[in-house]
Amino acid sequence: MSKKKNKSNNIKKNNELEVKEIKSDDIEEYYNILDQEKPNILLKILLLIVLFIIGIFLVYTFVIKDDKSIFSSGINRVYEISANKIVKLSKSEIFNSQFDLSGVFTLNTTNEDYSDLNDTLFNIDFKLDKLNNKYLLDVESKENDNLQSHTKYYYLDNNYYLDLGNIYDKIIKLNSNIFSLDSNIINYSEINFNKLNSAFKGIKNIIVNNINRDNLETKEININNTNYIVVTLKLDKSSYSSLISKITYDIKENNTIMNNLVGAFNSDYESINNYLDDINKNNLNNSFNEISFSFYSSGIMSSIMGMEINIDDSQVFKYLEEKDESTLNIKYDNYELYIYNKDNKYSGKLLKDDTLYIEMTFKELNDDVIDLDYKNYEDNSYGNFHLNKYSESNNTSGNIKYSIVSDSETSSFNFDYRFEKYSDISITEDIINQEDIEEKETIIKNIKYSFPNKKLQEFYLKALD
Repeated sequence: MSKKKNKSNNIKKNNELEVKEIKSDDIEEYYNILDQEKPNILLKILLLIVLFIIGIFLVYTFVIKDDKSIFSSGINRVYEISANKIVKLSKSEIFNSQFDLSGVFTLNTTNEDYSDLNDTLFNIDFKLDKLNNKYLLDVESKENDNLQSHTKYYYLDNNYYLDLGNIYDKIIKLNSNIFSLDSNIINYSEINFNKLNSAFKGIKNIIVNNINRDNLETKEININNTNYIVVTLKLDKSSYSSLISKITYDIKENNTIMNNLVGAFNSDYESINNYLDDINKNNLNNSFNEISFSFYSSGIMSSIMGMEINIDDSQVFKYLEEKDESTLNIKYDNYELYIYNKDNKYSGKLLKDDTLYIEMTFKELNDDVIDLDYKNYEDNSYGNFHLNKYSESNNTSGNIKYSIVSDSETSSFNFDYRFEKYSDISITEDIINQEDIEEKETIIKNIKYSFPNKKLQEFYLKALD
């Protein structure tokens, strides 16, 4: 027993000595190695920093500040704005397969031509049933709670019908659409916005891929102490037509995009192909000699701050952001529109033949409210336009007001409206009796003697003429 114990102690002592010796040697060797490698480690760290800086420089120079990259970013920005608008449109009740728009319209005016309608209240109801391909416009007019007219305008089975209610006791089958509410309104509700968005994204990529770097021009400018890099694609008529031709060809060759376009508009391949062919044909008849598209970028990351379109050196569109303000300029024919935004306060003006035509001050402007005062310099009139909406789960309600004050009249218009989604709208075919149709001359003659309001009578006579 004693021998085993002594042996164990000896082993322990030997091990302790051995550990101490190894530890001491390792520490000494470690410091020696560290002293030798210290310059190498610092060199490696310095090399990594240099490579990182070079990498950032290369990315900034050849990716971020590259003219093709800036122009592509501009196209992406346009797509993103369009995509956001498409999402908002997809949520609008007017694009539902079935909806009901109802409201009350009133006016108050000193204009002698319309003052006899001051006490008239119009109840308006428009029902759309896309699933069954029909709609109904129902207009009821009352004066001091007394019914003046109750008119119903139908679109059923690809035919138009007019029911004048108490004015004429027969339903009139019409040969054409008299209220500019033709059957195309039925087609608007067929848009599949998800597929439309996907199609636009694919088309955007095709446009980017067809931009030739050699056709891009880059310059640096300073506007109000802000530096911009402006990248411009300038094309003559032939080059522009060639570009459009390439883009439409690539769209046709892309099955995914074509499928999305067909699905988006509830159409077919032939119709989409014909539409793209029409774009190419119209391109051959462009009246301009040169067109240019420019994107403005600014900042370290070359953020897109604006866009400009010029035709034959004449600016037709420009949007530019400058710090806390922005400017939108659109020119069409002999009109030119400017919208200014500074600290989220909007104002605007409309020029006609380079002369101030209308000046606008927006008291409020957002997705739910438009409230603006205006002044018309052509007839020295002024007034206000106000629109608001309140959205709930299945409906949207709101109000539209418009007023005008001039030397000759003071008028105001008011429309309280309500959009509602419906799963079933009762527009039945049994309301139409085909045997009740008469000749138009007889109808007009009877209306002349039975309409209680002169202005309403003039409207319907003109519509039926």
